[in-house]
Order: sequence, then structure tokens, then C-alpha cells
Amino acid sequence: MASLTEEQKAFLTRKMKTRFRSLDVDRNGFITTKDYDKLVRRWIEYGKLTEEQATSVKKMVQGVCDSLGLKPGMQVSLEQFLKSAAHFQQRGNEATNAGKTAIFAAFFDVIDTNKNGVISLKEFEVYFDAMGVGKQHAKASFDAIDTNGDGSITRDEFEATVFEFFVNTDPAHPSKLFFGPLVD
Repeated sequence: MASLTEEQKAFLTRKMKTRFRSLDVDRNGFITTKDYDKLVRRWIEYGKLTEEQATSVKKMVQGVCDSLGLKPGMQVSLEQFLKSAAHFQQRGNEATNAGKTAIFAAFFDVIDTNKNGVISLKEFEVYFDAMGVGKQHAKASFDAIDTNGDGSITRDEFEATVFEFFVNTDPAHPSKLFFGPLVD
């Protein structure tokens, strides 16, 4: 990745702080497996998931924890998270992109609870509620991801937008809304 301006670095940091907020479900300043457990419980409850859907959510979330090296009793601070995100953004190579794409695909599959191949606004609202961002913010994010404006999010739209969230340095790019409104 090319050298970034201070403004671009600040913008990426703001986006990563937003992502951190969505993962720090209990808002204690650390990401832990307890946050992921709480996210899963909320997702199951708010989405009224079936046993099969709940198992899928648990499996995906465990995969994310494993990919981050997050084990019970460990905690990731905002500073550690930002360092890890900067490493990903600097590398930007095919191996890193391929690994993230696999996580993004699993993430899509979990949000698409009815398994019809697209994410509805209702499914997206459940996800935002479970993260603690609030479903009142889901529509703006949903519309930013639904690039063709057909009222549903396809796998391609989802994966392209979430990837851009992590690497795009343009403050006007709609991917900035992927995890809700940016934190200050």
C-alpha cells in the first residue's frame, strides 16, 4: 500500500475505532471472548434463531476468535487492535486479502439467517442490535452496502464493502458506514 497522508491515517484509525466499538460489546475497553459470547447470545435472542442458525453463528464467531488468536481469559485493547489493523492495511497482499475474504464470506452466511443468498434489512437490523450499535443505524449502513439499490445485500456487495471499510482512505466512500456511524 502506498504511503498514507496523516489525514488518511486518521480516517483509517477512526474506522478501526468504530469496528473496535462494535466488537467491545460490554463497552469495557477490551475485546474478549466474553464479548463474542454476548454477541452470540444477543444475535440468537434478537433474531429468534433456530438451533441450526444458532450453531452457525457460534461456529462463525469462534472462527473469528481463532483467527484473532483470542482465547478465553485474553483481552485485546484498542491500542492492540489498532496495531493489528494497521498491519493488515499495510500488507494488503493477496494472502491477507484471501484470508479476510473467507471470514467475510462466513460473516455474510451468518447474517443471512434465512439462507436465501441475500441479506434483508430486517436481518441486518438484528445484527446491528446484537452488536449494540442499534438498529436505528442499520438502514444507513444497509443502503451504503446495497450498491445496486435493490433492497437486499448480495454476497458480492457485502464482501466488497466490508473489504473497502478496512482499506479505503476516502472519507466520502460509503463503506465507512459498514459498522455503523463512525466514532469521533
